[in-house]
Amino acid sequence: MSKKINDVTADDSSRSIARSVLSRRTVIKGSAWAAPVIAVAVASPAAAASQGDVASIRYLSTTIGGGDLLVGQALDSMQQPVAGVTVSFDIQSGSLAFTGDQSVPTDTTGTFFAPIESTLQPGAGPETGIILVTVGSLATEPITVTVLPED
Repeated sequence: MSKKINDVTADDSSRSIARSVLSRRTVIKGSAWAAPVIAVAVASPAAAASQGDVASIRYLSTTIGGGDLLVGQALDSMQQPVAGVTVSFDIQSGSLAFTGDQSVPTDTTGTFFAPIESTLQPGAGPETGIILVTVGSLATEPITVTVLPED
């Protein structure tokens, strides 16, 4: 003889079997919807690391001269470094000159070093300069730098 008590069936053989509130079919339907969401979440960080997804530049140094360089880091929308993107420079004003190519790649940490040096003579006072910086597909961004005489 069996009695039904709160979704639990108890029989006289002292064995009880819990009947699930969710059927197997309901669980399988739910997991089928969850799988695509997990796949998209895993794929997104890889896509964010591509050159087209540089979202911002963090400047680590904005002084040029006296041994200092303009140093920055290319970041994606999750504020993670983006390696291997091209950074281009265009000097707009200031006592500045290129020391090499006007474009450099970011390193494995997304960092770049501007190939620009000060042309101020020793003893001259500091001045400001403006450099246009373009990274990947990010719009050109002007950066104001402090220009010091070289040592």
